[in-house]
Amino acid sequence: MRGDAEELSMDYAVIDRIFEDVRQIDHLVLTGGEPSLAPYVIQQILYRARVWKCSIHSFFCATNARIYSQPFADALCGLYDYCKHPEHCALTATIDPYHEPADPAVMERYRALPFYRPVFEYGSDLPYPILTEGRAKENGIGQSEIPIKGSIYDADFKGLHFTCGDTVYVNAKGGVLLNADLSYRSQEEFCVGNLTEDSLPHILSTVLYMPRFQVGTRVFRTALISEAGTIAPVKLEVQRYYSDESAAMGAFHQIIHNLQITPVGPDIEKIPDELRLTIEPKDGKELPDSRLCETAVTYWAHKKKLGAAHIYVEHFPLEDAGHE
Repeated sequence: MRGDAEELSMDYAVIDRIFEDVRQIDHLVLTGGEPSLAPYVIQQILYRARVWKCSIHSFFCATNARIYSQPFADALCGLYDYCKHPEHCALTATIDPYHEPADPAVMERYRALPFYRPVFEYGSDLPYPILTEGRAKENGIGQSEIPIKGSIYDADFKGLHFTCGDTVYVNAKGGVLLNADLSYRSQEEFCVGNLTEDSLPHILSTVLYMPRFQVGTRVFRTALISEAGTIAPVKLEVQRYYSDESAAMGAFHQIIHNLQITPVGPDIEKIPDELRLTIEPKDGKELPDSRLCETAVTYWAHKKKLGAAHIYVEHFPLEDAGHE
């Protein structure tokens, strides 16, 4: 909702445009910037959910725990009480080696909230995704292994009942995206519509037919190519959820073709429940950033209206190529 990089706060009109057309939200994710700096946005989300009689099943929110904000805690408590499945609600503190440490006293106060979930230290306890553009690139932040977990689902937005996998992101400017893991600059380029100009149902009804989101188009080969620096192999893991195996194989090979990559490893004759292989750049071309690669593949699968498959993409050092 807000952040140091750009001073942005979501306009209430944008929140209105969301709830005008949505009657159920399965999982509400509050990100930033730092959500604790904008408790009034959370309050307005709750207010409008009540006015428009929109049910919210659960929420997730992450804070850097630098300061304790009572209005922020109160806003989350109100949202927690409103949710139909409060046991699935979560507030967590994100700690990493690239920012100032959280205040222990602040942490203790947040831990007292019934929906707080234990913190883990990013970068030491677990591997985590990091965006290799914007300030992350400027600051030289990165690590050798970056797993990215995402999903491809059959995109049939009939009505506006968003279930697991039907994820829509709305940024502070009203931009609608199918992937929030983009810098402000990339969000401007790859948003599929804007709620200040159009309704959410219309945006979602047209996104599947926009050729700019088909993998292999000019947009993917140029704008989505990573500016992160080093060329590294990627490990791609696919779990099959297709009812038609021939469709699954066609989808997989089309992904490989459109990404202009060459599989390295076992000969792929069929997609089992789990598939692991290594892919490398073809003809010395830069490999797309794993996260943007995943985004483009998702758009392509939506375009083709394929079944569902989970995709995991991760970077690892060149010297580890071919060693599973």
